[in-house]
Amino acid sequence: MERSRYNSIAYIQDNLGLNEGNNDNREASSTLKEDSDDIDALLSLVRKSWKIMMRKSYGLKTKKERLRSSLEKSSGVGSSSSCNSERKRQKTKKMVRALRGIVPGGNETNTVAVLDEAVQYLKSLKVELQKSGIENLND
Repeated sequence: MERSRYNSIAYIQDNLGLNEGNNDNREASSTLKEDSDDIDALLSLVRKSWKIMMRKSYGLKTKKERLRSSLEKSSGVGSSSSCNSERKRQKTKKMVRALRGIVPGGNETNTVAVLDEAVQYLKSLKVELQKSGIENLND
């Protein structure tokens, strides 16, 4: 990086006629060096600001935040309601997957249709059982 910066400064000096052999050469060289340092600092600041803005815009987390979050989940730290709702969500997904395997055509339909079909199927089974003489079925 330092070498390319030097090459850039030399290129600018040559093209601006700053290598004429006078005392202004040293002064211009130090000015260009200071300017390139300022530009590097500014670019670094812009990159950091851009990363922060992107994380906020897209809800991205830093590596440290992701690690903290995963540690909280594994150790049980955090709000218990969010853990409970996540468990319920996972259990519901598991049950819907099981129903998709049971209901004819379940893999090709959406979740609502699978649930409707399962309810209709269970109701028809209940009616058939009542017809066959089995009483006292719990709802």
